[in-house]
Amino acid sequence: MSDSKMPASPSTQAAVPLAGTRSWRSRIERYAVVSVVVTLAALIGLELLARQCRTVSISRLKAFAKSIEQGQTFPGTEVERHLVGWRFRKEGKYNNSKLLTYTWPSLLSACRLRVRESVAGHIICMDTNPDENEDFMAPFLTYDQNGVSIVDKPGEESPIPVQAPVDLIARVNQVFARPPEPIAPGIVIFPVVDDQDRITTTGAALSMTAQNSAVSTPAKRMALDPRVVRRTLIETGTWLGGTKLNQRNIELCLAAIGVHRYARPRIVTRDGKQQLILELHGSPTGIKPTFIHDVSDQNSPLIPGLMALDLLDHLKVSLSNEERTWILAPQFQKVTDAEAYVQKAERTEFDFMVKNQFRYDHLRQNPNWVAAWDLYCDSTRDRSSGGRELPKTQAVRESGTIAQDLGQTLTPEQQFLSLLDLAPSLRGEALYHSQLLWLATARLDKKLAEDLVPGLFAIWEREDNSYASRVERARVWISWAWDARGSRAAASVSTDAQRVFLQRLENARHELDQAILSNPQGWAAHAELIRVAQGLGLGMDFVQQHFERAVSILPLSRGAYRAKRWYLEKKWNGTNERLYQFADECLANEHWERGIPQFVPELLKEIVFVPELTINDLELQQAPAYWNRVEGFWRSAQKHYGQQIPADVTNFYAFNAAATGHFAEAAAAFDQLDIETVGTLEAFEIENFPPPVKTDYRVAVFGSDACYHELRDLVHANTRHDIVGKLAAIRSALADNRLPDAERLLKEAEPKTDADRVEIDRLSRALTFGKRLAQERQIHLTPKEALELFAEVQRLSCQGISQDSRWQVEGNRLVYNSPGYSRSLGWVLHTWIYFPVGTRECKISGILDYAGHLAQIELIFRAGCRNLNARVIYSPPHQKIRLSRNGFEMGSAIMPASPFEFSIESDSKRDNVSPVPGLEWQTEVLADAPSTFGFGMWRTGLEPIKFSIRDLKVEQLN
Repeated sequence: MSDSKMPASPSTQAAVPLAGTRSWRSRIERYAVVSVVVTLAALIGLELLARQCRTVSISRLKAFAKSIEQGQTFPGTEVERHLVGWRFRKEGKYNNSKLLTYTWPSLLSACRLRVRESVAGHIICMDTNPDENEDFMAPFLTYDQNGVSIVDKPGEESPIPVQAPVDLIARVNQVFARPPEPIAPGIVIFPVVDDQDRITTTGAALSMTAQNSAVSTPAKRMALDPRVVRRTLIETGTWLGGTKLNQRNIELCLAAIGVHRYARPRIVTRDGKQQLILELHGSPTGIKPTFIHDVSDQNSPLIPGLMALDLLDHLKVSLSNEERTWILAPQFQKVTDAEAYVQKAERTEFDFMVKNQFRYDHLRQNPNWVAAWDLYCDSTRDRSSGGRELPKTQAVRESGTIAQDLGQTLTPEQQFLSLLDLAPSLRGEALYHSQLLWLATARLDKKLAEDLVPGLFAIWEREDNSYASRVERARVWISWAWDARGSRAAASVSTDAQRVFLQRLENARHELDQAILSNPQGWAAHAELIRVAQGLGLGMDFVQQHFERAVSILPLSRGAYRAKRWYLEKKWNGTNERLYQFADECLANEHWERGIPQFVPELLKEIVFVPELTINDLELQQAPAYWNRVEGFWRSAQKHYGQQIPADVTNFYAFNAAATGHFAEAAAAFDQLDIETVGTLEAFEIENFPPPVKTDYRVAVFGSDACYHELRDLVHANTRHDIVGKLAAIRSALADNRLPDAERLLKEAEPKTDADRVEIDRLSRALTFGKRLAQERQIHLTPKEALELFAEVQRLSCQGISQDSRWQVEGNRLVYNSPGYSRSLGWVLHTWIYFPVGTRECKISGILDYAGHLAQIELIFRAGCRNLNARVIYSPPHQKIRLSRNGFEMGSAIMPASPFEFSIESDSKRDNVSPVPGLEWQTEVLADAPSTFGFGMWRTGLEPIKFSIRDLKVEQLN
């Protein structure tokens, strides 16, 4: 064979130089290139498909947004049901609101969907901004004046430019250098009364609607803030139907508001016809103009417009035809809506919990009702974002409810400028200036606030020094003083902070002293001086002097009682003797409609609760002095309410009566709390949830359903002699490790139903276990034994988990295996299981595991309301482990991946808690008594979940 036909050696091939473009001769190389090209094309195709799927997924939210736009409210986690392919990543905070982040997996770059919740827990903003470091949320679904809208160009800047600090100060001076707009003097419209001078059931709603219409048409027409009028009428009791409208209350209101002229409307029946008679009082000429209109029950929504036009025409305010039509148009449709407004305004003004939960459903039927909007927005906690769920009219903006109308995405500087723009028509009004200062002190940069606030105070003093303004200025000084000091212990407050704190309180004291000189009949200034005394360390004599003066002027002044209650906190100036005495004063007041006797539970808790130990002082709680006040509180409520006692009162009495051993007294209260009725469903709930159960029971009072059940068992054990009482007594005896008593009671128990027999069998096995533990000292519980002994404790029931098909034995595990929601199986949001036998000085150990979306897993020890109710909480969404005792966090750590091998070792002095290997917490034993243990589980969605327990061991140490 010739050399030219011989294959070249590797070395020869490597030495051949490349000339021009090389041809692809190797089959392997061709395959490699084609593979790379195909792979890249596939990846690009997958990425494009993923983006298309993501876009389709996001578009599904539009229908969801439409539901919100139509008035429904949803929690942030509800978004998950409308997304496919997104996975939950984390939960965090954005400013003061909650932020949920979902992630779309992508080959090139992951995309995030962020969901922002309001303080009330409702969705207020969503965005798909992929930049992790960008703070501004560019929403594609958001709220504006028209409700929910879909933004085509996310991230557009607000039309209001951000101002530099020096420009902000210059802008304030510039605005207030202009002359104020000419506005007619204010006239207070008192509630409509009948021919006996008693306020009608809709009287306050009619007058406040007329007041808002007269003040704003929608442009500002009258120098008066409707919020001040409403608050003053409620504080003086000049509000609810049936109340006698007397001249003294009228004078108190006028002096507090700072207005001399007022209108007194009356509806009377003459010759079989109803007439509205509107009398004007306080004219400098002494003339009392009177306006008369024929009215009827059917056209009562027209009455506010008639009254507002009478006043504006009398003041010679020029109105266009459109404005007159707007005023005369009925703002609400039904009399029942007006009655609801009266009730809600009364409660909202003094009940903090109602204020947080306040919802005005009938505003959707009455969207132009300015007085109702004013109350709704004025009741929100977050002044910069409240009321965003529903659209608001321009009249709300012009009538004085200002800061609530600011956009979600505005910076604090932009919010301040939006409020400042309304100065021409609102300057001089107390609540307007206080909101300017609130935004400056609470939202702006602290250095900027320190430069800006003195000028704002000076402008306010120049504009108005009426009683109302002085009291409101003092409140701002007090709030700003506490901002400087903080809530730290006195020893940890710096000298500079203490100096600023005291100076600001002295400024508040000066304003209040001047307010009292200008209006000796003003009660609010005396109440605020009690708050000043708390910070300045003024004595009890000073406080009592101003308290007595406030309640002598206005016996139902809740502000005075609230201020004294704060002053008497034990960390300030309270003693048990003073607290008991003040509780007696609150009961003697008897103004339940003003919430004054309702201070008694707070005062009694202050007496017995030991904050540093997170428990109640049992000796004080068992004292006759404590029980006498509890019983007095209950008797006073029965006298005032009859059979319709509020749920909070019933819960407080039931808990304290049972916890202090007054079982016979507690029985009727527990019977009331046991009543359950089926409520109605919201539209979106029908698909996924069973009908809600309505009850007077409040878990916040008892701490947990298990605590309620334990106290209920004690009540039944001591008041009932049937099988229900016997079973309750057996469960209580086993939990207290009183095994002889449990054995005796089991022999006496005569079951009536199959369910009774099943429960007696379980309790008999529990008794056997207790005896066995006492003898063997250490027991490894098999999954079958655990299935037969543990009970699922709900508020009104306790049954062995062997009766629940979700609990099963799988190999060496006890498993809670839920297939998720279905119409046939229903859906359980959470479950708690407890071991029936109480132990002392023992060690409990085992291994926990889970799969699926769980909100938290609880390992409960020292269980029960009479013990410490301690628990280890594993929180998968937060990747955190917490140790909690009576609701107070005692420790926290990062949560590793499951399974969790735990142990709890207790003796008479301390608990050694190890939630996972390598992590140990130690807590002091404060109530060395037998206690049970258990496990809890909370789920987060509708998907299947699994929770398992294995290698469970109970060991008696002593």
